[in-house]
Amino acid sequence: MMEHTFGFSPLSFGNKKEKTVEGSLEKAKKLTEFCATHGNPVNIIEPGENFEVEKIEKEELHNMDKIKRYLHICKGYLNGPIFLDSFSEDHKSRRDWEMKYESEESMGQDIRNYYKANRLGINNCSKIVGFLDLLIDHVEDPMLNEKLKMLEKEIFEKAGDIVEKEEGFLKYHKLDDDKKINAVQELSKIVGKLVATLENKDIKQNLN
Repeated sequence: MMEHTFGFSPLSFGNKKEKTVEGSLEKAKKLTEFCATHGNPVNIIEPGENFEVEKIEKEELHNMDKIKRYLHICKGYLNGPIFLDSFSEDHKSRRDWEMKYESEESMGQDIRNYYKANRLGINNCSKIVGFLDLLIDHVEDPMLNEKLKMLEKEIFEKAGDIVEKEEGFLKYHKLDDDKKINAVQELSKIVGKLVATLENKDIKQNLN
């Protein structure tokens, strides 16, 4: 497996990024320190973006305009890190560790959320793909709808291992770490394009 270091550079999607109170580099450092001192050293490949994402209650999120809701999901995804922990395929040990420490006050809510936002997590990836499909069905503007379909096609072409199945199971689960990282990095690039597309003011003015 290729070696990754903490000397990463965050993704960049032009000037769409807004600085949060505590940026991804600070969170990455805190998570690294916490995990190293609690028996689960992590290797952070990318710290994530710094989009301003307002905390929204589940009920409010459910009632949001679908485009704003998907933008919220996409930005939250990109803000998440990409990291490998010490458990590899030992899912039971990982679950035991999480049950022990995720509720520990010293981890803190922000770092706990950052840990859970790991872009390598298949549930986090699935939200992007699943909600995009729903959004395409919702958007009536032909230009925007076509652009979203093109980006969905790009996901299948460049990050297909995340969504395709083999013998009833996602191919993603059978990939080694390097291939998972590559697939997620490709997905992240496309999600960046989705954010830029949905924030396009000219397109927004043509909606409805």
